[in-house]
Amino acid sequence: MCLGCGWPALARRLTAPGADAALQRAALQHPGLEGVLTLHMTALADLLDAARGDADGRGDADGVEDRLPAHERRYWTAAATAHGLLPSLSPGTLTDALVAAFLLGAGTRDLADALLGRVPGLADQPSDRRRAVREWIGALYPPPAGGRPWDSLQPDRLAERLVGRHLERDPGLAHRLARGATESQAVQLLTVYSRAAAHPVFDRRLDPSLTELCLAQPEFLAGPAVDAATRTSTPGPLLDALHGIAERLPRARLEELADRLPEASHRLAPWAARLTRRLADEHRAWARDDPDGLPSLATSLHNLGVWLGRLGRHDDALAAATEAVDAQRELARTSPQDHLPELANALNSLSIDLAALDRHDDALTAATEAVGTYRELTDALPDAHLPGLAMSLHTLSNRLAERGREEEALAAATESVAVYRGLAGARPEGYLADLAMGLDLVALRLSGLGRYREARSAITEMIAIWRELARERPGVHEGRVRRGQEFLNWLAIKILSPRPPRGRGPG
Repeated sequence: MCLGCGWPALARRLTAPGADAALQRAALQHPGLEGVLTLHMTALADLLDAARGDADGRGDADGVEDRLPAHERRYWTAAATAHGLLPSLSPGTLTDALVAAFLLGAGTRDLADALLGRVPGLADQPSDRRRAVREWIGALYPPPAGGRPWDSLQPDRLAERLVGRHLERDPGLAHRLARGATESQAVQLLTVYSRAAAHPVFDRRLDPSLTELCLAQPEFLAGPAVDAATRTSTPGPLLDALHGIAERLPRARLEELADRLPEASHRLAPWAARLTRRLADEHRAWARDDPDGLPSLATSLHNLGVWLGRLGRHDDALAAATEAVDAQRELARTSPQDHLPELANALNSLSIDLAALDRHDDALTAATEAVGTYRELTDALPDAHLPGLAMSLHTLSNRLAERGREEEALAAATESVAVYRGLAGARPEGYLADLAMGLDLVALRLSGLGRYREARSAITEMIAIWRELARERPGVHEGRVRRGQEFLNWLAIKILSPRPPRGRGPG
């Protein structure tokens, strides 16, 4: 369907008076019309084909994301000729350079020149020739304000499809480009590669080569693989590589990877548990021979318990958390100033694990000790330990509520919010989300006591915070705004209804 013949007719069919929904759905059930972005790209490809008198050219490729790069290549060739790069350099070398630019990017001209120096066909070229290639790419894709040497092919799907096609033919290019890349370039390399591999047209064929890339350079790519796995919806090849890497690296490098783990990640949780278990085993062996290994053992056991808990393996999590608390108690006896904070944190986690196994009395005991320890610490150094106190009060509120002590649970939650409010006033970027979660807990406690109007006030403030945060990270916080609104609607019914409405109530 070229632009000159099919698109106007399609538009008339969709907008004709009386056109029904079935007709509109049927009219759009054709290749290239699956979504808004795809439709726009298809229209552009049809326009370019029509301009070249090539209305049937679209049948020669596997989709619009292959058709448009064919037109891009003609643009590249004309610009390369104008820059004097052809025929001195081959079209293959110039394509390698463009793929390198899209795959790794560069923050400065020096980094761009270093990257182009690793491109086959450019490595042995004089520096002025590589600079000419860099300027050619910048002319093709001018950078936004900020000094970067070039931008990328847009939309991202086109760049990823182009990169995927190229790496399918030459997977060794990524290995060569990765050597000498900066940390941010390595993360971008693995992120773009994994997104490209996820395109259905490749049918998972790129997955093994991406995994092999990470396994071939574990010392350098393991850390970036951890970061990239949180940036793509299809991290499977990266996780496969990380599982292999965890069996190869020495303890010091494993500790670096553990420090790099995000605070929470559903995707990384199985691998994180495996990594922290191996570290715990290494540190246990170290501590048997050397008392200096005990702090590292306690930390790795605590981290192991956290990740196992997130996986729902509560018995294993409790065993790790109990051992962590025992180790921290021993350390705190000899050096309380250094190890009481870690003991309080370990007790807080132990309380969560005990509650997950319905050991509520023991869980309350652990939470109470955690709060008491943090109070002792904040008396001496409030700036350092107020966040820990707020966290442990939140936990204590849950434990008290589980024992039916609702008024005390509300008092703990209210104190937690007061602490978080002060912290968020000084550092909103660090504590606004914690304040919002604390307000949610206060509202829950108030509603449990039938104080619905006060609960509504807390939830209204919570929603305002999540909306503010959603402006910066909509994919993360918009769901929280919706859930908060559902809670608010439920509270409105409770306030207006003379008797309890039927239903389960808020989440």
